Amino acid sequence: MLGRLFIADLKMIVRNKQSLFWAIFFPIIFATIFGLFRFDEIGEAEVAVFGEVPALTAPVREAVSEMEALELSTEFPTVEEARTALEDDELDFVLIVEPGGTVTNLFNESQSDRNGVFLPTIRQVISVLNFAAADVTPVYTMDEQGVSGINVQYYDFVLPGLVGMAVMTYGIIGLGSTIAQYRGQRILRRILATPLKVRTFLASIVLAHLMLALVQSTIVLLWGVFVFGGTVRGSILWIYIFVLLGNLTFLNLGFVVGARTDTPEAASGMGNAIAMPMMFFAGTFFPTATLPWILPTVTRFLPLRPMIDAIRSISIEGTAITEHLPEVAQLLGWAAVTFVLAARVFKFERA
Repeated sequence: MLGRLFIADLKMIVRNKQSLFWAIFFPIIFATIFGLFRFDEIGEAEVAVFGEVPALTAPVREAVSEMEALELSTEFPTVEEARTALEDDELDFVLIVEPGGTVTNLFNESQSDRNGVFLPTIRQVISVLNFAAADVTPVYTMDEQGVSGINVQYYDFVLPGLVGMAVMTYGIIGLGSTIAQYRGQRILRRILATPLKVRTFLASIVLAHLMLALVQSTIVLLWGVFVFGGTVRGSILWIYIFVLLGNLTFLNLGFVVGARTDTPEAASGMGNAIAMPMMFFAGTFFPTATLPWILPTVTRFLPLRPMIDAIRSISIEGTAITEHLPEVAQLLGWAAVTFVLAARVFKFERA
C-alpha cells in the first residue's frame, strides 16, 4: 500500500505544473542568473591621462597601457569631460600630469571597492616611472613560487547554496500548499473515513517529497556544472545525505504551514515568510561573516545554515561526512523539534 501511494504522490507532483515550476524551474532560474553574472570578476579600470608637457605625459600613458589591470581611455578630449564622466561612474581614474612632474589622481570616492583594488596599481605605475627616470638599479628582486591550492570561484560557492534554497523552499511552501489544498478539497477528511492508515498516508507524502528533493539537487548541480562550469569536488552521496537530513526539517515545517492555512495561496504566503529570511541569513548567496552585529552567530541556529555549510564544504573542499558530525547532530535535532511541533499542530479535521 505504501509503495502504491508513494508512486501516486510522485505522479501528482509531476502533473501539477505550478508545483513542478517551483520545484525544478525556479531554482534553475536562480542558477542561471548567478551563472550569467560573474560577481567575482572586477574587470579592468579605465584611466584617462592628461598633461600639457608631452615628454612627461607620454611615459605615463605608455605605463598605464602596459598594465594588465588598467585600460587607457581616449574617449574624453578634455579634463572637464573626463571629470564629468568620473562623477557619472563612466570612468575610474583621471591622471593629470602637471608641468613640474606632479601627477594628480582623480577618483570617485563612492567606488570604494574598485578604489581599494586599483589605487595600488596606479601608485605602482608612478613608482616604476620614477625608478626609470632616476636610472636606479633595483636592490631587491622577487622570486615568486606558487603553492597549489583550491581555485574557488564565486559560482562554486553559491551553487551549494542554491541546492539548499531549492530543497527548503519546496519542502516548506510546496508541501504546505499541497496540504492546504487537500484540506480545502476535504481530502484529509475523506482519508479518515477509509481503511487507510493515517501514518501510511503521511509517510507516502514524505517519501515522495524526499525523492523530489534528490531530483531537485541533482538537476541544480548538473545545470551548474555542465552549463556554467561549476565544480563539485566531493562525494555526491554525502551531499544527498545532507539534502535528505535538511529536508526532514523543512517538510515538518511544511506540515505546520499546511495545518495553519486553508488555501494554497495562504500557505504560500506563510511559507515565504518562513523561507525568505532563512534564504538570505543562512549564507545561501553570500558568506554569513559579512552580516553585521551578532547576526553571524545567530544564523548558526537556523536549520538551513548547517545544511548549506556541510554541502558547501563537501562540494568545494571534498570533505567526508565524518568531518561534519556537528552539522548532522544539528539537523537531526531540528528534525526532532519540528516533528514534535508538526505533530502537535497538524490535524486532519479542524476543531
